[in-house]
Amino acid sequence: MSKEILEATTALAREKGIAPDKLFFALEDALLSAYKKTPGAAKYAKVEMDRESADFKVWELKIPPELEEHLLVDATVD
Repeated sequence: MSKEILEATTALAREKGIAPDKLFFALEDALLSAYKKTPGAAKYAKVEMDRESADFKVWELKIPPELEEHLLVDATVD
């Protein structure tokens, strides 16, 4: 499956004139979105995809509660 992902990404990038890295970032975002929908998913996570093998890892980001409140900004504040 990984080989097919690489071939499809390369072909699509060439066909549409899109940088392959942009497509890989989009794939990472899609994989992260899918991961977040699984039961027990980490609250904060990151997906990294290897650009040569298309293998990917999901990293759980652990933030201590006392730091979390300082890192998040309320998007509703004007």
